[in-house]
Amino acid sequence: MPGFLQWLQAGRKRRREQGAAGDVAGSSLLEESREEQNLCYFQSGSSSSTAPVQGQGPGPAFPAPSAPSFLAPFSGVEVRATAEKGRCLYSTTTHAWQAGEVIFAEAPLCAASPASEPLLWKLVLALHKAGLLEKPRIFFAALVSHLTLSSSDMRKLLLLCSGDLSEEDSGLQQSQSEVPDSRLSDLRLSEFGSAAAECLPVEVCQRLEDLCPANLRQLQAIWQSNGFIHQGASSRRSQTSLDGLLLFSWACLCSHSCDPSCAWSLNEDRSIVIRARRALQAGEEITISYTGGDFWSRGLAARRRLLWRGWHFQCRCSRCNAEVQRAALK
Repeated sequence: MPGFLQWLQAGRKRRREQGAAGDVAGSSLLEESREEQNLCYFQSGSSSSTAPVQGQGPGPAFPAPSAPSFLAPFSGVEVRATAEKGRCLYSTTTHAWQAGEVIFAEAPLCAASPASEPLLWKLVLALHKAGLLEKPRIFFAALVSHLTLSSSDMRKLLLLCSGDLSEEDSGLQQSQSEVPDSRLSDLRLSEFGSAAAECLPVEVCQRLEDLCPANLRQLQAIWQSNGFIHQGASSRRSQTSLDGLLLFSWACLCSHSCDPSCAWSLNEDRSIVIRARRALQAGEEITISYTGGDFWSRGLAARRRLLWRGWHFQCRCSRCNAEVQRAALK
């Protein structure tokens, strides 16, 4: 599949021919609307230890990341590779934690805020309204990470990869035309590339030119599985939430539990704090909840439905397993 280069060049050609000014505010694409809330990021707190493998296909490939270190840069915390969940965080075998203790805090690896890239966000939101994007916040975050991360930070981001995301989960709506399935994603991205060339500043378009669909889907998958939502301002004019997403190198390795050992919170500087909810024994796993609200009060089936919708896994934490066993005895 072609990269954004061909699409951007086609859009620039039309822009020259039509004498378009390229003013985003004047484009009919940019009618603001209320964005639908999605479950594909941590709304009340946490991030996943699973993400997709390196994208395949034509176009510039991301560098293959080297094997991650299993020594976390925080005292009393280590990374272990598990057969069921991949890499997870644990208390070291020589360190226990008391309830309320801060286990670690870290700054975000990447922040995708609508306030920092307002023109790009308006374009993505407009395409969402037009039915071209199902998960605009995830799509926006993927673009921001490509535009802003240094090569070293991109390698850190790619270390989050350990799985794959199917094309139907990439946030790109499937076309209803009779075009072969192999070209559906390409067509959706083509429309975005053309719109970007007409609406976004030239310097932004230049940085998008080497982004191919396979790499974009990989970035979307990483953000969907590992992004933490942070609250932003609200647009009074459009009543649209301007919440963004944050990505962390180590907090993303915390597994979900319906009875988590830890809780997380975000500071004003966007750093994350992982704190013990109860006493943790030496060698115990550091877990958090991927959801908030009334999630903990829901039954097993309702919790599993929510987790499957948002993160595509069936929880087998100690609480879920106990409830399954009790149900089997009835």
